[in-house]
Amino acid sequence: MERAREAAGDDCLRWHAVGNEEPGAGSGPARGDNLAAATALHAGPVRRSRLYSDFTPDRVVIFGRDGGVIADRDNPRASFAGHDKKTPWDPLDLAYVEGYALWTYLNTPFLLAMEGVEVSEVESRIEAGETWRVLRARFPEMIATHSAVQDFFFGADLRLRRHDYRMDVAGGFEAAHLVHDYVEADGILFPTRRRVYLRGPDSRPAPYPLLVAIDIRDVRFS
Repeated sequence: MERAREAAGDDCLRWHAVGNEEPGAGSGPARGDNLAAATALHAGPVRRSRLYSDFTPDRVVIFGRDGGVIADRDNPRASFAGHDKKTPWDPLDLAYVEGYALWTYLNTPFLLAMEGVEVSEVESRIEAGETWRVLRARFPEMIATHSAVQDFFFGADLRLRRHDYRMDVAGGFEAAHLVHDYVEADGILFPTRRRVYLRGPDSRPAPYPLLVAIDIRDVRFS
């Protein structure tokens, strides 16, 4: 698998935290190129605009409809130094976070087999009457993602149920990311509904606030 494309409505991504409360803010169709190498993610439009973004771990760019560069930033991770979960993001911050987040989601669980990613099984968790097996992944610095250590929870059917991580770009708060509503796309089962919440001291998702909502209408792999 080298490429994935997901399409969604204007509300496909709604960032309710980190000072970005504008209703419906988010992106439309996204395309991930060379997923195995984590080299690019193209998404747009940016926050209901006619602008598009291009993400790589070392650079993020926002383009106009004519292809001209509107704004760009090298080493975009560094711009989050000192942020907490209430710090507003500028458009390049948002494009960077959406870029690495969508790359992570489009490439799960395949990214667990990537070179340099260390995976171990940790204690299972009982949730909603099910026993979920948990894989803990440690990511190398070359991969731009939420945090170096992340947990992936799988049900008895081996489908991802939940994804836990620290949101390092927003002060390192703990997040619980729940996934639902699987569809089959080109032979691959893929969740089309994602909801992210704060993770409480008991490791359960807090019911409020909703941090991120992602709804996907269509996804294709090639």
